[in-house]
Amino acid sequence: MEPFWLRTECWHGLCHSFQEPSVYGISSLAPRSGWRSPHRLRPGTPRRHMRILQVHNFYQQAGGEDVVVSNEQALLKKHRHQVSLYSVSNDSIKGLFGKIRTAWQTPYSPGAKERLTNAIAAFGPDVVHVHNFFPLLTPSAYDACRNASVPVVQTLHNYRNICAGSNLMRDGRLCTDCIGGSPYQAALHGC
Repeated sequence: MEPFWLRTECWHGLCHSFQEPSVYGISSLAPRSGWRSPHRLRPGTPRRHMRILQVHNFYQQAGGEDVVVSNEQALLKKHRHQVSLYSVSNDSIKGLFGKIRTAWQTPYSPGAKERLTNAIAAFGPDVVHVHNFFPLLTPSAYDACRNASVPVVQTLHNYRNICAGSNLMRDGRLCTDCIGGSPYQAALHGC
């Protein structure tokens, strides 16, 4: 039998290759001898399909994140998983008052948390996959998931959470001013 770090484990149709933990210097992450994922499919057992709630905040201009959400949904459905998309759009931000309210609520929105809590209760997902929560869904999405005891997978499509320009670049060079300093650096530099 091959060592566990050379095997590929598949469960729910998703495959993961184990890496030798000593490469990372973290031996406690190594599966124990005889370890098996509780979700690992055994011969003769029926395949369990997952209920996945995708969470996404669409920007006003469509981009790569939107394509990824759509393609992922199609792929998961092709493998017979139940997928639901909970989304909001920045098109709903209207006028000066809407912009001010959005800026005020971007750090945390109790209203967004309540709406996502209702969506979680209605769909009953096994897992929530958050693609983009900025600016309308806010980090309150994670509290809604935690309160419902639903695990979360987060895909980071850009650095918007820590960089107003979203790509850690300014004037063609790497910029980390907002990471180590104040996020108001973005306003100072016009990001």
